[in-house]
Amino acid sequence: MGISILHIDDDQASSALIQRALSRTSPEMTFRWDGDGFAALDILSASNFDCVLSDYQMPGMNGLELMKRTRELGIDVPFIFITGQGNEDIARTAFKMGAFDYFTKDIGFAHFHRIANSIGQAVKSRQAELERINIQRHLIESEQRFRILYERVPVGYQSLDENGCFIEVNQAWLDILGYTRDQVIGRWFGDFMPPASAEMVKINFPRFKAAGEVHGVEFDMVRSDGAIIHAVFEGRIGYDEKGNFKQTHCVLSDITGRKNYEN
Repeated sequence: MGISILHIDDDQASSALIQRALSRTSPEMTFRWDGDGFAALDILSASNFDCVLSDYQMPGMNGLELMKRTRELGIDVPFIFITGQGNEDIARTAFKMGAFDYFTKDIGFAHFHRIANSIGQAVKSRQAELERINIQRHLIESEQRFRILYERVPVGYQSLDENGCFIEVNQAWLDILGYTRDQVIGRWFGDFMPPASAEMVKINFPRFKAAGEVHGVEFDMVRSDGAIIHAVFEGRIGYDEKGNFKQTHCVLSDITGRKNYEN
């Protein structure tokens, strides 16, 4: 997969030299050149690039101002500076403002190899961040869908933490079992079962977390009035943006009448 780079440098001869050297080092790179900061901002606003290589001193606005303006416009593309301004203060300011890397305009294979490596790292870092954002957005949307589900559907919904304790239940769950919310939240799932079913929870809950989902699992549960009901569960595990366990999402249906009819 190619790497698209916007190279901004008012010295076109220097820019051509840098592009040729980087292309020999990493043939997958493709370049677009411009020598003006304001024009570069327009280009970045209209087109997508994997990385920006920018000189510091340019007509219109300098490279740091350009990077600042792109961030203000919500254009999150990594900036790498390649400049003849080998000034420690400029470099320090560039990094503080969010530049990915900073190089001077030296000549030599090793130097251009380091720049090419930095471009590759910047692109990978950006791709990883975009993937993290997409996963987080998906999780948020998923959580919203589950919240709508458990608030509106006529079946019981429950969510447990990694220890099997209740984080959330909906009103249908409370109606089925006859408890108040305060009597449920924070309690262990097995506390609402006969001893034999509670023992099965100890065995099956780790399996549920490992598998990621369950279908058609049946348990006896104890209502607040002491009556035993038979419930069937469907569920899956919810994960955080790093892929770690966050909580369970399960729906239960009271099938006591059906089980009594079958027996």
